[in-house]
Amino acid sequence: MPMNRVTTIMFVDDDPDDVKIFGEAVKEVDPGINFLSASSGMKALEILNAQKTLPRFIFLDVNMPRMNGIQFLDVVKKDKKFSHIPVVMYSTTKSAEHEKHAKQLGALHFFTKPVFFDDICNIIRSVITDSALPKKGIASQQGK
Repeated sequence: MPMNRVTTIMFVDDDPDDVKIFGEAVKEVDPGINFLSASSGMKALEILNAQKTLPRFIFLDVNMPRMNGIQFLDVVKKDKKFSHIPVVMYSTTKSAEHEKHAKQLGALHFFTKPVFFDDICNIIRSVITDSALPKKGIASQQGK
């Protein structure tokens, strides 16, 4: 389902194969989506700070060197420039502890990386369509 405005998705993962496959899945879901990737939390912060238009979503691996996904999530959610961006944890490791901590820090979802390409596409599709409609703060235009 193509979006009616340009959407950018950022994917932060230190595994180049995962970045390549996720990027292909994003294009499969909607060729109009801009795809940004970063190989570390530090690199992702550099990219975010350089962007004129921020990504609509950040998909984030937990296990990365130097700055792991939980640490990156904590930094992003404390920064007023970035705190509004929905962050989706996307990791091979899904411990109840990681998931609970990520949710406490403000993660939107926590997914275990799927094995099959179609499942990756379905996760991306579900995240962007679930968040496509405003959840609050929109008054009815029909004058009740």
